[in-house]
Amino acid sequence: FVLLVDYFPLNIYGERRSGFQNLKLPATEIILHICIWSLTVEEIRQFFFVNYKREYFSEIWNIIDILAIIIYVVAFITRFIVLESLFVTSKIFLGLDFIFWFVRTLHLFSAFEKLGPKLIMIFNTMKDLLFFVCFILIFLLAFSITSWSLITTDNQVSWYYGSDGSLINATVAGEGSGLWTWQILRNVTNYGVWKVFGQVDSIDGTDAYYVVAFVLAILFVAIANVLLLNVLVALFNVTIQKVEKQSHRIWRYQRFLLVVEYNNKPPLPPPFNTLYYLYSIIQYIVEKIQQSRQKHRHVAIERSANDSMALNEKNVREEFKISDAMQRESAIADDYWSYTLKHGKKDQIEVALQNIERRLHNLQEQIHNNNQNYDQQ
Repeated sequence: FVLLVDYFPLNIYGERRSGFQNLKLPATEIILHICIWSLTVEEIRQFFFVNYKREYFSEIWNIIDILAIIIYVVAFITRFIVLESLFVTSKIFLGLDFIFWFVRTLHLFSAFEKLGPKLIMIFNTMKDLLFFVCFILIFLLAFSITSWSLITTDNQVSWYYGSDGSLINATVAGEGSGLWTWQILRNVTNYGVWKVFGQVDSIDGTDAYYVVAFVLAILFVAIANVLLLNVLVALFNVTIQKVEKQSHRIWRYQRFLLVVEYNNKPPLPPPFNTLYYLYSIIQYIVEKIQQSRQKHRHVAIERSANDSMALNEKNVREEFKISDAMQRESAIADDYWSYTLKHGKKDQIEVALQNIERRLHNLQEQIHNNNQNYDQQ
């Protein structure tokens, strides 16, 4: 894949791009686009299936993948627009994309015990290099801007003197406009950056501007090339020694991460991983259909069970109503008979009492009559 990425930017010739008829794109380019888009799909899958997004972005290889994909998308879009400026943009971005994909192959070295810790050394020393670049930029800009402004003064300002040595006139090139361009920024940077690596050009001027620029060049080379570079080498040595002490442990950890990463990836490599994704999507759809059918089946069973339960409840309610009515009728009947019996007994007692009273009254009359007869005798 990396060799294919390398081949494509170097082989864009005119309008004839393929030996096949009616094919505007060469077969190599088509294969390249398929491979990169399959890698893009894999990276999207990896991003959405990771548990913590911060963990995904903390991995340097994932950041390289994202940058490579973004650069490729820009190159891919500008590739099919027939404009010279966009063609140049596409060619530049394809070249930059090739750099990122080549650097990405370093990840394979993590599986080797001797090469794995070296990657940690490279990344850690790059951190030290960033601090060094910050320091060197301060000295570089200070020296380059000052020196370039001095040695180009004669090209910017013209002095005119008379025969007696008196100043007649002074003019500024372009009337003071157009003095700041991207070319000037490039010249200023180019003037100082190579002196960091010891490539010092001779300063031939003899006026005050060139003398000061010559002295500044000596100071800058002494600071940048001697002092700062030696400090950087010392920082590199310290970092390398720290990594060497834990090289075996670092390698085992890197190898574990590599095994976990490829264990979570599909079994087929790009671009064949799209077939695996297609199979996974079909399998997912089939499982969803089966789950939906089972759900409907369970719903139907639950509905029939609920209907039977509702019917049973209805029957129970009807039976309860009947039994309740019967109980009410029984209670009413009991109350009626108890009331009837109670009042019937009361009437019988009253009749008996009346009979007793009547008998007592008759008995009293007989006694009274007997007493009267006895008195008369």
